[in-house]
Amino acid sequence: MPKRSLAVIACALLSACMPSEIPKEKLQFADEAPARLRLESRGFETADEPKLLGDGAAVLKELGFTIDTRSDELGFVGATKKGSAYNVAEIAASAATAIITGVAGLGATMPAYSKNQSIRAALVSTRAESGGLVLRITLQRVVWDNEEKVAKTELLTDPAPYTEFFAKLTKTSGLEAHER
Repeated sequence: MPKRSLAVIACALLSACMPSEIPKEKLQFADEAPARLRLESRGFETADEPKLLGDGAAVLKELGFTIDTRSDELGFVGATKKGSAYNVAEIAASAATAIITGVAGLGATMPAYSKNQSIRAALVSTRAESGGLVLRITLQRVVWDNEEKVAKTELLTDPAPYTEFFAKLTKTSGLEAHER
């Protein structure tokens, strides 16, 4: 049988396994989306997008981030902050587990524990209906374990880093930030 015919049959079989319609609940925003958007966004009464993005990049550097990408044309700044994710309690629990399993004769391998982390900041600007700019920052965290495997990925939901960023940006830019 030619390869093309096999490909057509394979596609037909795969499409038969796919749902015919995406459930409507999967297309809905989560209930916490408006609150999250308010936490991550502020409005500024300025049209100078490059200056506001530059001030945002300066604040990120002040907070220990390294600027990876910046595009004034796209209204985007991407930054990363690397650090330790060691948690003494987690390491102690891993060590205790290794000791207990070793004594029980089950092998004394140390379970994985968090070791390193990277926090990624994405800063995006858009034009507001009022003529000013809306700046939104999102923070994501990736944690690697002692075996260099990704142990956790998460959006940061603690309001403190967002509040700190916008407070410093207000001071650096000399502009008042308005909640959205």
